[in-house]
Amino acid sequence: MSAWLRRELRLSPAQTRRRRRAGAALRQLPDVAAALAAGSIRMDHVDVFAEATRRIGTPVVRDAQQILLGVATDGDVRDLRIAVDRLRDTIDPDAAERDWAHAQEKQDITCHRVGSGYPGQRLAQP
Repeated sequence: MSAWLRRELRLSPAQTRRRRRAGAALRQLPDVAAALAAGSIRMDHVDVFAEATRRIGTPVVRDAQQILLGVATDGDVRDLRIAVDRLRDTIDPDAAERDWAHAQEKQDITCHRVGSGYPGQRLAQP
C-alpha cells in the first residue's frame, strides 16, 4: 500500500505514513471518522488521534473519544495535543519520567564546518 501511495499519489514516505496511520485511526474510532466527514474536525486533528492511539492505546482513546472530540471541535490542534498528553499522564503517571530517562540515554553530537574542515579535525600535511 505504501508503494502504491508513493507512486500513484506522488506522496513522500512521511506523507504516506501519515495517511496510513490516519486511515487506521479512522477505522478504529468511528466517532472521529464521523466528525471528519461532517467537517467538524480537520485532518490535523485526525493525526493527533492517530498518534494518541499509538502512545496511549486504542481502547483508552476509544473510551475518551467523546471528550477529546469536544476539545477538537472547540479548540485547535494544540489544545487536542495538550488534552491527549493530560490523558496519558492520568492513565500512566510514570510515562513522563520514562520518556525523560529514555531521552537521557541518547548521545548527541553536533559538528559545524569551519573553513575547510571541522574543529578538532587534523588535516594531512603535504
